[in-house]
Formats: sequence, structure tokens, C-alpha cells
Amino acid sequence: MNTYFNEVKKNFGFGCMRLPMNSEEVDYELTSKMVDYFIQQGFNYFDTAHGYLGGKSEIALKECLTSRYPRNQYILTNKLSTHHFNKQEEIFPLFESQLEACGVDYFDFYLMYAQSDEIYAKYKKLHAYDEASKLKEEGKIKHFGISFHDNADVLDMILTENPDIEVVQIQFNYVDYEDPAIQRKACYEVCRKHNKPVIVMEPVKGGNLVNLPKENGYILTPNHQGLFDVLLICDTHERPTSFVIRKDLEDVILLKQVIKALDAKALDRDDPRQAMKIIKEMTEGIKQGRNYIIFPEGTRSKNGNIPGDFKGGSFKSATKAKAPIVPVALIDSFKPFDIKDTSEVDVQIHYLEPLYYDDYKDLTTVEIAKTVKERIEAKIKECV
Repeated sequence: MNTYFNEVKKNFGFGCMRLPMNSEEVDYELTSKMVDYFIQQGFNYFDTAHGYLGGKSEIALKECLTSRYPRNQYILTNKLSTHHFNKQEEIFPLFESQLEACGVDYFDFYLMYAQSDEIYAKYKKLHAYDEASKLKEEGKIKHFGISFHDNADVLDMILTENPDIEVVQIQFNYVDYEDPAIQRKACYEVCRKHNKPVIVMEPVKGGNLVNLPKENGYILTPNHQGLFDVLLICDTHERPTSFVIRKDLEDVILLKQVIKALDAKALDRDDPRQAMKIIKEMTEGIKQGRNYIIFPEGTRSKNGNIPGDFKGGSFKSATKAKAPIVPVALIDSFKPFDIKDTSEVDVQIHYLEPLYYDDYKDLTTVEIAKTVKERIEAKIKECV
């Protein structure tokens, strides 16, 4: 294993969960240029999965990589995706369709996708690990592993029960490293205990760690889905942040304590004078380096992942302070409140590329609101 793993050059990979899009299709021309540059710099590792971009990621790799380069010039990882099989006999046809979509005869690494306690139980019941071992024996998989999304105890159980696993892919970055909920430090230590090499995913949290402005003094503008969206952002946004809330919510249990702790602003939409006072205070705060969360919809959407109207007034403090505006896409944070189901929910949060003052200085606040909403909608459409 170690000899083969050394063929991954420079320990840096090209993830294909997110690719440049032209409307609803992958931009093959731009993706090909990215692939070319990546290989020219001496890298060779590519990673995809059947569900990425609704199946378009695999096809894009065929168009932009495998049809253009000899097989020995790249290492390709694919995954057995959770939602694309429900019977053991469906696994092999799915795998064959992945080979065809990618335009290859074998995968260098094939991972059991997004393993958790619940998902592992399904794979175990349907003998997915056994099927992967057979594919390896046939030479259609060079190395077999898992991608993992759960706590360290679950990972230890899986690796103990399946000693033939050769590699583990985990989310690993400086924000998640010490997070007690994500347990990435502990998971890494479990991998070391079992002597399993690690493939890192989300080294910059899907771009979240590189999209934020370098300096403080900006506003975060998420779509609003759930009652505790603010806590979700505070948990994933490592910099000190305050927020704006409707005045009628400032006495709600738990929210009241959060408002006090974060020195939040309570805005009365029915009192223009009070609202202007809050905007003025926020403007001064932003100029002094404070960051604020403000929900442009003004209230949470009742339509799941479909955002409501974004109000131009939400951007007045940013325009007055000439501050960066960071669109934030929240996905599925409504589910814990709006769906009658007690099972665990995966919620996504994406910090998108900021709009700087030069980007919006010639726009009205209504036009800024429209631009921010469109960016968030595009990210939601890409991920759902």
C-alpha cells in the first residue's frame, strides 16, 4: 500500500465536488484548463463521487481528464454513494456505470461513501464491503477505503471490523481539528492507531476558510431557514461576530441569552427612527472592525431551501461603511424544525465569495440584495 500511495504526487488533490459551471452544465473548457494546470504543476490525484453535481462530475472527468491524458498520469478516486443503491445486486451495475462515466477500466481508490454509524449499518447489511473486495480481486479497484463522517468511536469500530480497509478519508482542517462535535483530531488518532493512511477532504471547508475577507469589519448575509441559524454560523465562523434580530424576538427564551452574549442589535421594522439608529450603530461598528450577521429576508423562509425575498434595506450599513458583504448559503437547517423526524440531519453552510465595495458601489441596495440572493440560490441548487 505505502509504495502505491507514494504515487500520489505532492500530497495535494483535485476535488471534483465543485466545478466551474456554465448555467446548469459543467464548463468543460475552464475545467480542462484547471486540469491542465494542475498536472503541469506536477500533481496527479483526482477525487469524485457518483452524486457530485448530480452525476455531472464523473462525466466532466471523462471529458476533461481521462480522454485527454494517459492512464498512468493520474490517480482517480471514486466512491460507492449512499443514495444510489438499496440492494446488494445493485452495487456491481452501479460500479460499472461509474467506470463508464469516468472513461476508465479501474479506479485507483474506491471508497465507501460518507460512513457513519447509521450508513455503515446499511452497507454492512447489503454486503457492500464484500462487493468492494471482490472488485479489488478482479483488478477493477486498486485500493479500497472509506470516507468518514462520524465520531472517533464509530471509526474505531469500522476499522476494527474491517481490517482490510486501506485508507480513510476524513474532513480535516484547523477549525474542525479541536471541535468536540466533529472530533477530527480524535479520528486522526484512530487512523494512526490502526496504521491507516489518511486522505484529507475539506482542508478549507469547501472554500469557507478562504472566502472570508482578510480584515474584520464585514457583514454576513445568510438565507434564513431555522430558529438557530445564528448559532450554526457562530459555530463555523471562527471570528467574533454579532447579529441583527427582529425586536419582537429579543425576549424569546435562549435567544435572549444569545442576544446578550453577542451584543446583538434588535431592530424594530415598524419604527423607522429606531431602525435608522440601529443601522447607524452597525455602520460605526463595522468601521471599527466588528462583523455582523443580518438575514436579508427579515424572517425565516417557510419553503425549505427556497429563499424568500431579500430586502435592500439589509445592506444599508454595509454600503455606508463601504464594507465587504459575504453571502452565506444555508442548506437544510429548516429540517430539525419543520420535518417530523427525530433522525440526525446534515446541515450545510457555505461562505461564498465576498462582494467588496468596488463590486457593488454602482448598485442600489435593491440590486445588491438581488445579486446576493442569486449567488446563494446558485450554491443551493449546486448542492441539493
